[in-house]
Amino acid sequence: MPNVTTYEADCVRDGKFWVITVKGLPGNSTNVTQGFSRTEVRSMAIELISLVTGNPESEIAVNITWAIGT
Repeated sequence: MPNVTTYEADCVRDGKFWVITVKGLPGNSTNVTQGFSRTEVRSMAIELISLVTGNPESEIAVNITWAIGT
């Protein structure tokens, strides 16, 4: 069974996109991606985390905090 690391992300609606900010990634930089739908948000966040960390997507989980009013 793979070792899964859980990350935190904030998500807010901005026009036609959902803007996802992932916290706690290496380098303490702001890491942002976007999705067109609420369904797409989780997969886009996991893809971003995988690209930044080099870890396979199967070893990544993400808790998403949705902005109020979304």
